[in-house]
Amino acid sequence: PMSEGADVIGDVIVCPLHGSSFKVTTGELIDWCPTPFIIGPLTGFVVERKNLAVFEVRSSFFGGDIEVLVDTNAKRAYEADYWKGLLDAQGKDDGTFY
Repeated sequence: PMSEGADVIGDVIVCPLHGSSFKVTTGELIDWCPTPFIIGPLTGFVVERKNLAVFEVRSSFFGGDIEVLVDTNAKRAYEADYWKGLLDAQGKDDGTFY
């Protein structure tokens, strides 16, 4: 929902859906889901409260483009444990069997 028109007030970004607010520089959670009244704050007991991911950015040298430093191996690292566990259920993760 942040891409749907979040408000930036100083160094704080506010989610338009729930009103949760985060520090722009660190992604630190400031206020968790203050709306809708009663139901919003209760979601903190059901859903884990998380900080936002913050990425290093810079403007390109030859234009108005913005460059974002992204870990291209993040997906592979995340899925490594999944595939190893899945393959271990059928055989060894190197393709051989026990």
